[in-house]
Amino acid sequence: MISLTQESASMLERYMKEETAPPNFVRFGVKAGGCSGFTYTIGFDSRPRKFDLEFESYGLKLLVDKKSHLYIRETTIGWSNNLTDLSLIHISEPTRRYAISYALVWLKKK
Repeated sequence: MISLTQESASMLERYMKEETAPPNFVRFGVKAGGCSGFTYTIGFDSRPRKFDLEFESYGLKLLVDKKSHLYIRETTIGWSNNLTDLSLIHISEPTRRYAISYALVWLKKK
């Protein structure tokens, strides 16, 4: 399961409304690359794909493919209001034995 904080859900909903064709889902994923060997991704989608798992948090429908879910299951995603960036950040991941915080994605205002 993946969940959002209320603040991150509000920000994502705002960005979704700015899209030309408002999407139905927020998609989270993991790819190879980055400092830790993984790159965490986020995007919008209009429909689920064959191997997607579907979750809901604060009224937003979330998608994650089964492979990515192995790495980000039980994760809560929060919003950062740092002066230098506006980003979604990882809040908690109980499947790891240590605390970790990292930028998930940078969202730029249009």
